[in-house]
Amino acid sequence: MIIMGRKTNIKELSNMNFSKAKKIVEANQHLIGKQWKGAIIDEIIIAPTDSSLRNIFEKMYLQTLNAQQSIKPFINSDVNVIVVYNKKMIDNNGVMFYGSINDIPEEYDVKL
Repeated sequence: MIIMGRKTNIKELSNMNFSKAKKIVEANQHLIGKQWKGAIIDEIIIAPTDSSLRNIFEKMYLQTLNAQQSIKPFINSDVNVIVVYNKKMIDNNGVMFYGSINDIPEEYDVKL
């Protein structure tokens, strides 16, 4: 995985439940199609915070390209909202570019 963006403090990512993350995803749909750091934001999704669970989620997502299906086994885990960049490159190269929504600058009107 290639992660774009600056490092995010893990403490600010933990203890977010699925319900809260879903509201953040819904409130930030305006970010889709915007360019940030030379890449287009194609999707806003929910992923597990724990790194071992995140690895499993990423494999599922790369196989299906379906974020809703891939997160189902983890809805009772701590989660984070991430933005996926240049999604079409997943098909072409098997590489996923993403970063935490917390890393998107305030001028993009991110609603947390």
